[in-house]
Amino acid sequence: MSLKGETTKLKILQTAQTLFTTKGYANVTMNDICIACNISRGGLYRHFGSTSEIFTGILKEEQRQAHESLEKAIQNKVSPDKLLKNFIRSRALKVTDTEKCIDNCITDFASESPENKQLLIERAETAITIIAQILELGVSSNDFHCEKPRDTAIHILTCLEGISKHNTLIPFSPAELELQLQLIEKSYIK
Repeated sequence: MSLKGETTKLKILQTAQTLFTTKGYANVTMNDICIACNISRGGLYRHFGSTSEIFTGILKEEQRQAHESLEKAIQNKVSPDKLLKNFIRSRALKVTDTEKCIDNCITDFASESPENKQLLIERAETAITIIAQILELGVSSNDFHCEKPRDTAIHILTCLEGISKHNTLIPFSPAELELQLQLIEKSYIK
């Protein structure tokens, strides 16, 4: 795909993400995305065939960026405690950003088809794998106390997902969010 095509595709994903988070997955149409992106239907359909395909693209881009960030941090020899803190904090900031947090649309997306549900299972597994990998680095460098990195990763992800869900009902103040993040971090970092 050309640079212009990649730029357009990224613009569509970013714009659609905002639409999904503000309107809800089930309430966004291809026409809504065309209007928001100022793109023709043909232009949109050149890149994506459905809102489901766009939502999938958003999730895959999110996973790609997470893996890329982890690889760069490991190459730059970032300490495991800093890696974990950065992961937890960046995830928390993302889930409390009402214009960017796609998490609250996930149930609608998953209920649309078995394929969508499977994609979300893979998304959760990716997050668990990244967190577990960071924890294993911390255990091997004696920075973390954690007997079962995968189980601990599931716990951390569950805490972050809970922050996301509750933030839509009763938004966290910056101080409340900071306290929750410190509680998560203190549980595993020596």
